Amino acid sequence: MSRERVAETALRALPATHRSVRGEEILATLLDSSAEASPARFAREVAGLVRFGLRARDADREHRHAAARRGRLLPRSDARDDA
Repeated sequence: MSRERVAETALRALPATHRSVRGEEILATLLDSSAEASPARFAREVAGLVRFGLRARDADREHRHAAARRGRLLPRSDARDDA
């Protein structure tokens, strides 16, 4: 498998919003920085990208859950009008 294909696959670990905003830039940077690198170095860079993507997904999920919890704790404005 080519380095470009591996990098594109690793990029999918990022949330879609991150990929749409910075995906091309991240991919180009990874491929440029690893053009002369050993296979082991490239593998470390790809692993770092996947770790970053998983952390970003986790942070997004935590943010959504926290927002949902805050929403449930606050009374709905339409519920107060019915009382």
